[in-house]
Amino acid sequence: NRHLDPSASSMAPFPFFFLITLIAA
Repeated sequence: NRHLDPSASSMAPFPFFFLITLIAA
C-alpha cells in the first residue's frame, strides 16, 4: 500500500495534500 507510488502519483497527491491541509488546519 504505497501511497507515494510514482505510477499512480501523477496529479493526485498535489490536490489531495492540499485538501488534507485545509481540513487539518
